[in-house]
Amino acid sequence: MTTITAQIPLEYSPDQQDSDHRKEQIPPTAFHIIGAGSQAIVVAGVFRKDGERGKGEKVAMKRYDIVSLTTQTHSTFTHTQLLQEIQNTQYLIHPNIVTMMNLFYEEGLNRSHKFVWIITERMDQTLDVYFEHLQKGNQLRGHQNVSALFVQMFRALDFLYQRGVMHRLVTPKYIGMKNERFVIKLLDLEGCGQINAQLDHTRFVPTPRIYQPLEVILERKYDCGVDIWAMGLVGMEMLGCKLMKPPLVDGPPTELVKQRILDVIGLPNTKYQDIFQNCLSLERPRPGRLEAEIDTALDRMESDRNSSLTKANLKDLLLKLLDVNPQSRPRAYECLEHPYLLKINQILEPKPVPTEDIQNSNARDEGILKQMLLNFSRLV
Repeated sequence: MTTITAQIPLEYSPDQQDSDHRKEQIPPTAFHIIGAGSQAIVVAGVFRKDGERGKGEKVAMKRYDIVSLTTQTHSTFTHTQLLQEIQNTQYLIHPNIVTMMNLFYEEGLNRSHKFVWIITERMDQTLDVYFEHLQKGNQLRGHQNVSALFVQMFRALDFLYQRGVMHRLVTPKYIGMKNERFVIKLLDLEGCGQINAQLDHTRFVPTPRIYQPLEVILERKYDCGVDIWAMGLVGMEMLGCKLMKPPLVDGPPTELVKQRILDVIGLPNTKYQDIFQNCLSLERPRPGRLEAEIDTALDRMESDRNSSLTKANLKDLLLKLLDVNPQSRPRAYECLEHPYLLKINQILEPKPVPTEDIQNSNARDEGILKQMLLNFSRLV
């Protein structure tokens, strides 16, 4: 069992009740890891205000290794991206985006910054875990939950796009779920990128390959349509189908995903020259089977609920989300107006940001403002 030493404020304690992730042999005073990457780990914690008793509030505590950002020259994650993640998580407040609660750091030698901790609310589970549960139970998927997932995600994405931000990490692993009332939230803003009219974004897209659209695979210019395509694949995955996962054969991963996409959506004799110019000129034309794949996935859906929550409407939505042409793919606000989602979007009440959260945010920002004035302005 791997252990680490960390300096954590006293108001945070280990979550000993986390039966999903915590192993019995872990000492009661030790925190347990619920996620890990090349630059960060995430541990489960419980927050209680000074002197407070009771269950407390479940939190996710993400620790970044600042030293490694300096020493690992080949890392795709930089100080700039960490700063962007902190700023995005701090200020992009929405009912369907995970809430940031605190931020602190640990010092290393010579009082240098060693670790940065980002504290957020913790969801009950991620969608990849939820989807596995559905698959094992061989349960029919309900229109109410499928439509609620889409509505909440498109609300969050539309909120980001209005602020010039695309998410670029829309996958089941980075979408959280509260079991009560099926509340859905985007979990991680580390991969966000700024939208610009020239579509002049970095070639590196943090979205896992099997969720990347063809324009990214081909290293073409892209926009927030990358998130819309990924949401189509998340929807298919809820129906038990990892649509763009390539077969287990040898070959370059990007090429395997490209061939899988072409096998599913098809490649006409024009080879999409009007969209991708000559990028696919060497590929063989082939028929598509996207509709057949969707029809098979829809067999796992319950019967139609009403005139709008129908398999036919869901199929139409999925086809639009998985349009190979990024210019034809609907925007997030257009998705919310689709017949499958329109009524649910109207009746699904957005959870307002609690007054206490607004007050806490204002108090936190007061300190940031004062520090910013000290650092970047002068007294007159």
